[in-house]
Amino acid sequence: MLNARDPSGFILLRRRAADARILSAMLRLALLLTALLLPALALAGDEAPKKPTKIDPSITAFVKRAQAAAAGTDDDALHALFDVNAMSSALEAAGYMNLVPADRRERLKRQAERGLIRAILEGRLVSAFDSFRVRTVTKGESEGARVLYLWLLDEVGGMVRARWYLQRNDASWKITDVEHLDIGVRVIPFMGMLILERVSGGLAPWMMHAPAFSRSYALLGEGKFAEALLLLKPLESVVFPDALAAILQTLLGLCEMTTGSFDAAMVHLDAAAELPGDTPIVHLMRGTIHNLEFRHGLALREMKRYEALLDADPESGLEMGIALHGLDRKAEALRVLTPAVRGAPKDPETLAYYALCLPAARRSELGKRFGSLDDPVLGHREIADIVLEKGAVALLRLFGGYLQAARPKHYDVLHYEGQALYLEKKYREAADRFEAGRDAMLAAPEGERPDDADTRQVYVDAVMDALLDARAPIEAYTRTPQKAHAFTYIGEELLWSMNADTMRSYLAHVRTDPPKMGADELRWRLAFYAAEADRFEGKDDAVVKAQRTLLPLLRAAVAEDDENESLESLLWDVEDRLLRALIRLKKFDDARPLAAEVSTRDEDHRYLVLIHLAHGKAAEAIALIERAVREGTDALDYFEDPDMREALAAPPFAALREKLLPK
Repeated sequence: MLNARDPSGFILLRRRAADARILSAMLRLALLLTALLLPALALAGDEAPKKPTKIDPSITAFVKRAQAAAAGTDDDALHALFDVNAMSSALEAAGYMNLVPADRRERLKRQAERGLIRAILEGRLVSAFDSFRVRTVTKGESEGARVLYLWLLDEVGGMVRARWYLQRNDASWKITDVEHLDIGVRVIPFMGMLILERVSGGLAPWMMHAPAFSRSYALLGEGKFAEALLLLKPLESVVFPDALAAILQTLLGLCEMTTGSFDAAMVHLDAAAELPGDTPIVHLMRGTIHNLEFRHGLALREMKRYEALLDADPESGLEMGIALHGLDRKAEALRVLTPAVRGAPKDPETLAYYALCLPAARRSELGKRFGSLDDPVLGHREIADIVLEKGAVALLRLFGGYLQAARPKHYDVLHYEGQALYLEKKYREAADRFEAGRDAMLAAPEGERPDDADTRQVYVDAVMDALLDARAPIEAYTRTPQKAHAFTYIGEELLWSMNADTMRSYLAHVRTDPPKMGADELRWRLAFYAAEADRFEGKDDAVVKAQRTLLPLLRAAVAEDDENESLESLLWDVEDRLLRALIRLKKFDDARPLAAEVSTRDEDHRYLVLIHLAHGKAAEAIALIERAVREGTDALDYFEDPDMREALAAPPFAALREKLLPK
């Protein structure tokens, strides 16, 4: 959930929605791989598509029967969907049996049939789906054969794109092959490769790692992405067949993407893309990451590649629409978002971007589309956060009206009206709306309040944000019931103003109405903020005196309670302000021991770099910055540091800037 003052959470919001769709599809595909012990994969067939034929109602009825069988527990019903004999014959016809001595063929054929049955029942070749769309039906190779291209969708918007190969026998349809298009797996070649492994002397060494894949899928299904990543990482050293290696890299990319490590995710997805074959979901994930990081031109390229491999669908339409909107090509974005919003009428994110591109004269249709959402409150919240991030006040109010009609007394109506007023810079009016929304949220029954504490905190902080921008920090403090939180929140915000008088008047009020927190921490924070007021006025000697007094007290407190993140953060701030003040005062001998300690303990070399810069030692400063980057620090932490930005813009650092900064 966002607020207008700080929309930085927007990337997290988008990532969560994208992760849910992609993860759902990947887990469904994983069932097949796990059941077959992950034998070598064959890429899906690339036959030229035939001209689509009319969709026979009996085919639609068959898919509905398959949907019921996949959702149930009757193995016989699921088994009855398939013609195992025809599938076994297809393995023979494909020539896989020819490499087997004649006296072993019958036995191997029976093994293959058992493997196919296992894949049907355990791997769920037709995994459960909540709805489906038959996109096209084309004629197959033999009389009475048909090839279906269809989408299998689940309730969170996850989609598996598949081809089913059907054969009509005695007025009933049977499946003779299944092709999962997202990861390029077709079952008959898949099983054929397993036969080849058997013929070549048993299980290949890489097959022994199948259990790790199975466990990782279970962890992903539980949302334990970090644990799944730890399990999958060691598999990078295993030599897998190319297509399975692509799936490993794709899963690693998914884990990294879900935890917000976009750069690491792209490394894995790029590795998957470089392997033979072309896995569509890799392009979908790369396009999503490019959009999340506002590289909309690259996202558009990925989505075009994805649609060339499959065709347009609601997910690709959304990502392509986001890319085109980001490139300010709204008319084109609307063209791709129109079928996407029709194809995914319950997806708030698609509706939000559709609304952003829709001409004002056509906005009357949005009310009906809003009514299609499963949950008006959660749907509105996702839509409102997106249009808020884009600064679309009119749309924010329009969707607020739809929510008010659906849930007249809901606190989000008040909160997002406050966001609209905030965008219009009506800060005091916004604060009043925010306060009414906050109080209504806090008074709501437990089941009607947001589940997580961070989201609930947004309603509380919004009141303070508006009053801070109205330049009323004391009023922000008095109107917030959580005084301990308000004290530090407002104090940290006032650091950006660098107004000593405002800080001192705020601290004077807090002393008359102190928050309920530990007496020592209150005293230390008051002293720290008072020293910050001195820093604003350039009184570095006073800063050094105050921070030197605080440093041993905070170190002792943190040593006694090393899980107190609040005190640990305050200690870091005290060390930072003390070191910078000493360097500005050119007291390098006093600064150097603490700077060296911080460098060793935290791998934070900025203070040593500042000392080298003050002495004109460019080579030493460059060596330390390069070391920091190797250790994982973002180069921008140095080049955008206010105390070294000017020095690092000088000619001696030109080559370093070229080497480390993003192009």
